[in-house]
Amino acid sequence: MSSHFYLFRTSLKNRIKAVIHKPAKLVLYLLVFAAIGGALATTLLGSGQMNHAYPTSYLLPIYFAFLLLFYGLAVQKGLSSGDTIFEMSDVNLLFVSPVNPRATLLYGLIRMAGMSFFAGFFLLFQSSTLASFGVGFDGVLILFGAFILATIVFTLLSLVIYSVTNGRPRRKRTVRILAVAVFVPLLIYTVFQIAAHGSMATGIIIQSPLLAATPLVGWASAGAIALIQGSMAAGLAWLGLLAAAGAVLFLYILFSRSDYYEDVLVATETSFERKRAAAEGDVQAAGSTTAKVKVTKTGLSGLGPQVLFYKHMRETFRKNRFGFFSLYMLVAAVIIITVSFFLRDSLGLLTLVQILMWMQVFMIGTGRGLMELYSHYIYMIPASPFQKLIWSNMEMMLKIVVESVLFLGIPAFILGSSPALTFISMLAYILFSLLLLAINFLSLRWTQANLSQGLLLIVYFFVVILFMIPGLAAAMAVFYLVGGPAAMVIALGALSAWELAAALICFVLSRQVLHNCDMPTVKK
Repeated sequence: MSSHFYLFRTSLKNRIKAVIHKPAKLVLYLLVFAAIGGALATTLLGSGQMNHAYPTSYLLPIYFAFLLLFYGLAVQKGLSSGDTIFEMSDVNLLFVSPVNPRATLLYGLIRMAGMSFFAGFFLLFQSSTLASFGVGFDGVLILFGAFILATIVFTLLSLVIYSVTNGRPRRKRTVRILAVAVFVPLLIYTVFQIAAHGSMATGIIIQSPLLAATPLVGWASAGAIALIQGSMAAGLAWLGLLAAAGAVLFLYILFSRSDYYEDVLVATETSFERKRAAAEGDVQAAGSTTAKVKVTKTGLSGLGPQVLFYKHMRETFRKNRFGFFSLYMLVAAVIIITVSFFLRDSLGLLTLVQILMWMQVFMIGTGRGLMELYSHYIYMIPASPFQKLIWSNMEMMLKIVVESVLFLGIPAFILGSSPALTFISMLAYILFSLLLLAINFLSLRWTQANLSQGLLLIVYFFVVILFMIPGLAAAMAVFYLVGGPAAMVIALGALSAWELAAALICFVLSRQVLHNCDMPTVKK
């Protein structure tokens, strides 16, 4: 492993030198790590001060649903190009060197564990939320460790799926069927229990062995929750079963073929080319794909900047025949609706709104409106910058409206929320998404950087919090002053009004982003 250690050490040294030679980036990194340390200290000191609103066992299906998203992504990657555990530097130096391939694969897994650590780092900041389930900071660390182990196993599963199905359509169909079939017994059992016992089925489903016995996802969630509840033997048994599954996948990759380099090379090269294209501002190349696109309709409609909206709608339906109803949206809707069965109280809908807002912080940066700035078409339309910004994001906002109906409308019906509370919750979620879009454009206008990507995402969190503080303060003041059943509706109304006002201000301040030629994305 001396050559692998040398490569790791040299790469780390070069990255540190690159940061030191750029004082602005060094200051930013120091601020980011200081914020992380402060947040961890606050979380550690305050994690045990909240009342337990829900039993710890209720966290099992929520954590199950959380890991299910990563399982689905791993299967999808395996069916397309496989997952990547190497960088191009590894390909150029290790793949052509006389080193042990097994040691190289182990080196890749160690790097992947480091990436999983940063991918799940946000879990360490959720102690205040998890405390309502009776989870202390030690329990948060257990959830964090289980997440790292699960993501490693999911990546190995993705590599195995790619190795088995590459160039074999029939095998791909079989894998799709098997990937879903493992959850069918649990789904049938859940539907049967809800039909037979109604709202009383929650405890029965949680205690069901089918939930814990579901391969990979169930093992990881059941093991973590068992350790938090103090069941050391059960927790170690489930996590040990997950680790054993990962070991089997690892050995399959190692011994099934004499050379596994080809299986991981496609994903590594694809990832590298997309990063390079994005860094150069060539978003068209970064988002290109070799998959077949079925062109059903052609042509655009609208006048002036309206054409951007119709262009994005056409692209949406070309990517997915069902338009906005993508696999991600449907899976997320099923998970959120399922979670709503476990939040049957007066604050259940508010809890869902908070969760969705956190998710939207991660997802909003992938909208077509932001990506349109990397192309030249929007700059050539003879219209005001403000109109072009609005119409370029109209498709994204329409998608968010559809999401609000699925993610909040249906759960609100299950929770028995009033129509007024349902409507104002959906409005608060929609306007929060609009505010996030506006903050992204504002960051591009004044910093020439998209704060919602990479390590800058932590700075982006704090910027969003700063913008939300006045609205949250007004909502809390209204809630305590008004009181009564209508307090929540009026408080969310005040928050929605602030979100709309702040979003419009940000859009106005960022309207010159279309004329800012210093943006690194349009320098090429």
